[in-house]
Amino acid sequence: MTGKVADFVAHAVGKHQLPELKPTKQRGCFYGWAIVTICIFAKIFKVQGQNNVMSYTVPHLLEDFELSHAELGGLFSAATIMAGMVQPVLGRAMDHFGGRVCIPAMQLSICLTLAAFSQWQRPEHRFLLRVEVVSVFFFLRMLSLGAGEIFPNACVQQWFRRRRGRAVGVVFTFQWLGNAIFGTMIAGIVAEYSWHTAAALGAF
Repeated sequence: MTGKVADFVAHAVGKHQLPELKPTKQRGCFYGWAIVTICIFAKIFKVQGQNNVMSYTVPHLLEDFELSHAELGGLFSAATIMAGMVQPVLGRAMDHFGGRVCIPAMQLSICLTLAAFSQWQRPEHRFLLRVEVVSVFFFLRMLSLGAGEIFPNACVQQWFRRRRGRAVGVVFTFQWLGNAIFGTMIAGIVAEYSWHTAAALGAF
């Protein structure tokens, strides 16, 4: 009798057991490293807005626009502060639109800014010159040191979990190598031709 009861209980319990879920392999191709490559180029192409590359242009700007070091430094600092205040907006845009929209938009904006920078001429009015200096440097700093860092870094963070540190390290390694190479090339172009030519080549 006891054996029959045990068999009945086992049979009843077995009916209500949920089927064991077997792990399934993810299908498709993981192209996270392709995203890393895109982010590397995105961070290299914004090199003309960085301090080390801008230093090649500063002596020529002082001469062409008849500005003192203190005056240009003050205007540059004001543009940097203004660009820093926009960074939360850029981060929110990345969260809302994602890298597929933000990174191409950033590259297009950098191209347009450099194209305008290459055509920049000294205005007659001193006040207008100061406004133009702040405006140009504002866009260069906002895009190069703001969007050019936030968008690619956030994109890599979203694509990797286990190898996130390795992916970020690869991005920064090749970014610095690219900046060193392109920075040297830009310095040669500025010395041999002009800063207008260097900006125009950077835009295209």
